[in-house]
Amino acid sequence: MGKSNSKGFTFIEILIALLVLTVAVAAVFEAHRQLNRFSEINRQQNTALDHLQSMMEMIQAQAFANLATNFPAGVANKGSAPSYNDIVGGLTLTNEQITVTYPTATAILREVVVTVQWNGPEGRLFTRSLSTMRVE
Repeated sequence: MGKSNSKGFTFIEILIALLVLTVAVAAVFEAHRQLNRFSEINRQQNTALDHLQSMMEMIQAQAFANLATNFPAGVANKGSAPSYNDIVGGLTLTNEQITVTYPTATAILREVVVTVQWNGPEGRLFTRSLSTMRVE
């Protein structure tokens, strides 16, 4: 009985190669999943910023005396102006809320803060705000 001079891979070598390949493919799929998640978060943040910008443009266009009436403090869908939902073209983010606050308000100066809150992927709460100063 002589020494076998076979060529090729052993069964163990093939199993190890398959294991390495499986781990590599799993890593690629996980990276793809994470990139999709980050892409969705980015899309939501862009939508929120669009909503903030729409609100700020409407606030800047209002007469100083009408600010509190047309943009009441809090989460509002009332007043003589269109609702916050109408201003931004519909609340498209999950559990989206638009809030207007007036942290500094005097007879001639008013700080206006608009905040958008929504639930992102996996239910995480996101918040973005813009502020401006209005002078009579």
